[in-house]
Amino acid sequence: MKNRVAVYRYPALIIALAMAIPGSGGVGLEPGSLPDPRLTPGDVLAVGVRAVCVAGYSRSARSVSAKVKRLVYMKYGREPRTGVCCEVDHLIPLELGGSNRVENLWPEPYNIKWNAHVKDALEANLHRRVCSGQMSLREAQLEIARNWIDSYIRYYGDDSARRRKTR
Repeated sequence: MKNRVAVYRYPALIIALAMAIPGSGGVGLEPGSLPDPRLTPGDVLAVGVRAVCVAGYSRSARSVSAKVKRLVYMKYGREPRTGVCCEVDHLIPLELGGSNRVENLWPEPYNIKWNAHVKDALEANLHRRVCSGQMSLREAQLEIARNWIDSYIRYYGDDSARRRKTR
């Protein structure tokens, strides 16, 4: 059956409200720190904990074509240039059941405080929590999709992002 993707859209209003709450990671952020919720609401595959916790799952699920990457850059008004700006990243990472669809992708910068490398650390942390039974897969997906920066601060604190690698 072709419809193997279960789409879970996260209402843009909830994300916008979360970004406006004082003390939220969404206030005073550099452009690109969070995806535009209208363009990247998040999307997941119909997979469970067993699948995402198998070693190598993310590599086997990764399939974003150059055409899709160009579309993502175009939606965000950016131009793809090797080694400059960004990586086309998954809002909900593959290791948490995220899909490769445009609804789950955005050009995430390297050259800002809350960059792609910082988000990678959070993704690994949430993946470990899911696979150890400390957190449900759905809870991890929602947490990272709502505002990954707030989630990062909850686990690591704000200052540790400054120590993360940037390009």
